[in-house]
Amino acid sequence: MRRSLSLFPVQYVSLAAALLLAASVPTLANVFATVHGVVHDPQHRPLAGAQVALQASNSEFTLRATTGTDGGFELPPAPIGVYRLTVAAPGFATVSQPLTLASGTNPVVHILLPVAPATQTVVVEGLESSLSATDSATPTTLITRADIDETPGASRTIGMEMITDYVPGAYVTHDMLHMRGGHHQLAH
Repeated sequence: MRRSLSLFPVQYVSLAAALLLAASVPTLANVFATVHGVVHDPQHRPLAGAQVALQASNSEFTLRATTGTDGGFELPPAPIGVYRLTVAAPGFATVSQPLTLASGTNPVVHILLPVAPATQTVVVEGLESSLSATDSATPTTLITRADIDETPGASRTIGMEMITDYVPGAYVTHDMLHMRGGHHQLAH
């Protein structure tokens, strides 16, 4: 009796060899990501010449790029991790936002730069004035007790009438003496 060669063990050997070969091929994980984007103004017009910086949050590693005439930019490949993306352009407020780069991703970001608030500095120079430090735009009058006694009707007033008659801005309402916006309670 003659024995025939079976293909069954050959298939198992081939399958085992293929699995070993597949397991020995290294997996190629991508540890870099490229950030692309567009920088535009509030009317969605592209901003040329804007400075873009991608700084690692846990080190001084920084990548920089400048936007083209179309407002677009592309940073060199960066290692995966947590970053801060900062964009600045003359006449616009600087924008900064967190950005996480993950394996196998190439984020595309759209950055809106708001118009910077207007600032102005005024320097006033002048010659020394003849006014002394005690001079004031508010008139000050010193009244003595004798001046009060000589005032017509002073001997007849026993209330706040003297103050309200001779102090500008003073008046009494509902037993309250008001002076220059403030008020004081009157005692009876």
